[in-house]
Amino acid sequence: MAAGVQQGRWLWVAPLGYINSGSKGNSELHVDTQRADLVRKAFELAATRSCTLEGILRRITVLGLDTRKGLPLTKQTLSRMLRNQIYAGWVVSGENKVNGLHQPLVTQDLFDSVQDALDGKEAPPVVYQKVNSEFPLKGFVQCAGCGKKLTAGFVKGRRTEKYPRYWCFNKACPVRVSASREEIERDFLRILAMLEPTQELLNHLPEIEKTYWARRLDRIKSDRTALSRHSPLLRV
Repeated sequence: MAAGVQQGRWLWVAPLGYINSGSKGNSELHVDTQRADLVRKAFELAATRSCTLEGILRRITVLGLDTRKGLPLTKQTLSRMLRNQIYAGWVVSGENKVNGLHQPLVTQDLFDSVQDALDGKEAPPVVYQKVNSEFPLKGFVQCAGCGKKLTAGFVKGRRTEKYPRYWCFNKACPVRVSASREEIERDFLRILAMLEPTQELLNHLPEIEKTYWARRLDRIKSDRTALSRHSPLLRV
């Protein structure tokens, strides 16, 4: 078993959101497509710090998350699930912690954020990037060759003149975009113009809104049915 853990294999009954496959002793974890999205939803709700455990439990139960026996989760089961590092891609056994062979259901950042929320830690402050008035697209537009964000500045000319430019600082980039501020900002405005809704789209907006509203009503009806099924004494 120790060797299996070192290989990144989960050797026990699959946690909620996963299923076991393969022969006994050589089992592998695979994503349970029926429950994985709802497990992920529970982590996302916990990370917002806007819901208590009881609130999260109510919401995911209404959405349909239950055990393999068809029973609703308990608060204790939900708490253990949100603490389980298996969902971030780790296999932990005693003092051993290795990268698992299974597919993570949540990112490490999301998992860590949930742990901070459960521990009562405050959310980190939101850092807003100050816009550079000389180069408003600096750190926003990306190089077509490597995808890195372009930097910008004034480049000296042959004499004393300085020319505003955007460029890629990645030396390993096969393209290394370098263009004047005028070129970059002109092309950016062209892209914005392409995103402007056409008259044809505007004409179809009422129909689109009607379709969206119909889907929303169907979803509300589905949620009501799920709530009634899990709470026989409650009629919505």
